[in-house]
Amino acid sequence: SLLLMAGGLQVGRSRVRSVGLSVVGLSILGACTHQVTQLALASLYLGHPGLVGLAPLFIASGLLAGAMTGLIAHFAVQRLQPHPAEGTYP
Repeated sequence: SLLLMAGGLQVGRSRVRSVGLSVVGLSILGACTHQVTQLALASLYLGHPGLVGLAPLFIASGLLAGAMTGLIAHFAVQRLQPHPAEGTYP
């Protein structure tokens, strides 16, 4: 199971690089996908059509949360990269 997950992550990483998404873009995409999936499953489970009206709120919160998470990840990745002159981590 762990090996399968690691392989899936590698494939996903290579595909994201070929598309050209940044860390922030990928985070926003993931957050919005998560929110839409949550809303779709809640609608199916509860059977209430009114939940679809919450989609703009869910997508807006996904954009905001994804952007914040992506920015934090972007700065963390920058900080963890080796220093060009020294070849060492800060």
